[in-house]
Amino acid sequence: MHEQPSWSTCILAEHLAEKPRNGYSPKEVDFWTGTLALGLGCLSLTGFSSSHLKNVPAGDRRNDAAILREGDLLISRANTRELVGLVGRYKDVGRPCIYPDLMMRLTPAPTLRPDFLEILLRSRSVRHQIQAMSQGTSESMVKISGAVVMQLKISIPDLTEQQRIVEIQDALNAQIDLVGNFIGKRIKLHSGLLGEAFSPLKSGATLEEVLSGTPKNGIYKHASEYVEDGVRIVRIDRIQRGEILSVETMPRVSMRHTERNEFNLGVGDILVNRVNSIDHVGKSALVRQVPESMTYESNMMRCRIRSDRANPAFVALWLGTHSAMQYFRICAKSAIAQASINQKDVRGCPIPLPDLATQDEIVSRFTESDRILSLQRDELSKLRLLKQGLMDDLLTGRVRVKDVENAL
Repeated sequence: MHEQPSWSTCILAEHLAEKPRNGYSPKEVDFWTGTLALGLGCLSLTGFSSSHLKNVPAGDRRNDAAILREGDLLISRANTRELVGLVGRYKDVGRPCIYPDLMMRLTPAPTLRPDFLEILLRSRSVRHQIQAMSQGTSESMVKISGAVVMQLKISIPDLTEQQRIVEIQDALNAQIDLVGNFIGKRIKLHSGLLGEAFSPLKSGATLEEVLSGTPKNGIYKHASEYVEDGVRIVRIDRIQRGEILSVETMPRVSMRHTERNEFNLGVGDILVNRVNSIDHVGKSALVRQVPESMTYESNMMRCRIRSDRANPAFVALWLGTHSAMQYFRICAKSAIAQASINQKDVRGCPIPLPDLATQDEIVSRFTESDRILSLQRDELSKLRLLKQGLMDDLLTGRVRVKDVENAL
């Protein structure tokens, strides 16, 4: 880590007011209690979201130490290796809310702004440290401890410089939010049209009837096998709402010739996520383009569709419906913070199967909408990459704060 003039290099423990504290995870209830708890999905690569809240019993005094306040900084302590250590600042949800045992609350000292610490913890340098120090017997679930967080090596400037960097991030976030809001409106329209298209059809078949062979689990690659000039690998974070995002910026892995043949991707393949949180397990995406050799990671399955029975784009549309996702959630086997589905579950997924002409007609209704969404998602992905790269440059001294302020 490069130390800039007026910046100090240290470990995070030196700028925390207290040790990181785990939350509390009471058993979820299926009725309103007035007390909520965050799900692990409330922390993502982009920060905090209140989209995964749970009802928990009120009046439990063990909740008290885990009650959240506006602006509290949270970090996940368990997840997959690429997602462990996600951070976000809590935004009030209007009701008493606690954070779970699989998150930690961080309380910065007066020398460190919470919003600047969030930027630091999301930087490539710190993310690499977290991933390297996480421990677990399975790549689908690794953990970090409070001790690991306190030993993270960081560089920080004075409070004035911290504020300037935060303001730069806020300006970039405003641009990202504009594009994100547009995408959100398009997605709502898309979902409504999807319901209209499939509502007249009956789910009289199963996915097994249109599959060519058995769904194929992906390949596990250790962090040491990620290289500069290998094969592009689709990871779980690249699948969003039925699409694979930004092929040109995907990481690369080294692969033997036999592995390339066994785990390759082709146009028309469908990827189904087999391990994730209960809200996301079963999410899928159609492979629309393969500009170069591509593979996929082990927490996904590859499905190949028989062209004489179904249009892959039609199948992909169906898998994105509420009905299909609800089926996978019912099938899912739960573990700590994770849920999984298997090949049998995927083969048994109910699907309407009209004739090919009807399938093609339904797909054609969404072609233009999908094209616009794809362009907007690409723009959003590029903006996020620009933000990540620029913030990393600011934190390592490759770019001066003043130069960025003049450019914005």
